[in-house]
Parts: sequence; structure tokens; C-alpha cells
Amino acid sequence: MISAMQFIYQAAQKTPIVTTPSGKDVIYAFPDNIPPCQDKKCWLCGGDTNGKGLPIRQVIKPTFTNHDIAKAPWSNSVCEACYWGLSYSSLRNYSILATSNGLYHPSKSQIRDLLINPPEPPFVLTIAVSGQKWLHIFAKVNYTNKNFEVMYEQIPVKVNPLKFKDIVELVEELYNAGFTKEEILTGKYQAHKIQAFGIKRLEDIEFLLELERNGRLFELAVDLARKEEK
Repeated sequence: MISAMQFIYQAAQKTPIVTTPSGKDVIYAFPDNIPPCQDKKCWLCGGDTNGKGLPIRQVIKPTFTNHDIAKAPWSNSVCEACYWGLSYSSLRNYSILATSNGLYHPSKSQIRDLLINPPEPPFVLTIAVSGQKWLHIFAKVNYTNKNFEVMYEQIPVKVNPLKFKDIVELVEELYNAGFTKEEILTGKYQAHKIQAFGIKRLEDIEFLLELERNGRLFELAVDLARKEEK
């Protein structure tokens, strides 16, 4: 089965120019001189090398601290896709959506919508927060869009689109009423805001949100919640 890194690599080959949320175009190029190797599996992603790969020492830098995630630790080779995937800082700086149609760097608002209306499988989705960590090496290919997994920074989060929609819409009701995301995360609201919003409605929302608070899906919903345009 194809690895997430290999799936992203194939998606990028279909759309080598990817526009970021800020409007910048990232141009991806692809290696054409990968030497033959005897290892059948990639050390990092565990995907098939198809007889081509580079020695680990040529790809994995001394600063790489995730040796424990190697999917095929007995292998001595890194596949073409992983070599490419660790060559571009943009794959660390931006969120990634890879589908059968191509590669995208979606905005937070687009990701919010994607979690409610996910693409047709297969797909890979990573959500960058700091922009300083590799997420694609931890990701997985989703073969269903009913219940799927995304990498939220370096944390896997299981997403049910219907459940996420319910949570994020409640969060956005509070957020657009003037509560801060920190208040929503903690459930500690300022008294004057409670009075302005309405105690009964807040109690009704809190009854539902309290069941999800401290969960990863709840944190993700708060992070992606957006303000209504006025």
C-alpha cells in the first residue's frame, strides 16, 4: 500500500505549482537521478522503493530526531518520495491537502470546511500550527471520508464530519458573540459577556461542549472557528 509521503509526492506531480493562503506560489520540482537500490521498502515511510532509493545518511540529517518513527528500520534506503518530501520547507510551513487530483496548501478557513465536507478518498490532510515541524512523515492516507485522521501539528486527530460540524458551529456561536477562544477552551467566561449573551443559551451550549472539552477534536474546532463577515 502506498505511504502518505508517496501519495503526497504523486499529488504534487499533478499540480507542481501550489498557491499558499497568502497568495504565494510554491513551485515543486522532482528528482530525476535517484540511483537503484536493493531495499524493497523505504526506511522512513515503509512504502515500496520500486528499486530506487538513496542511502539513509544522504537524506536524514543529524538534526533529524524522529528515528523512532521509521516504518522499515531494517532498510538502508530512503525512497524518492521521502527524499523529495524532506527537501522543501514549504511542506513543513504550510498545511497539506493531497488528493487524487493534486496537492494544495489550504487556509484555516478552507480546512474548517474540509472537515465538514471532506474530499473524496483517498486523501491526506495535515494541519500546520507552528510551521516548524514535519507533519507529513506522521500522516496517513485516508480511504474513507466518514471517519478519518488528520495530523494536527504532530498529533493525530480522528474526525467525524458530522460531529465536527456540531462542535464548530456551537463554538462559532460563542466566538461571534464576543467570547474569546481562550474562554471557550477553558469554559471560564467573563460575567458581563454571559449576561449579554444570555445565561440560558450559554448553559445549553455548555452542556454539549463540556462533553467534548479537552478532546483533540474540540481543540481543533476552537482553533479553526471563524468570525462571521459583517
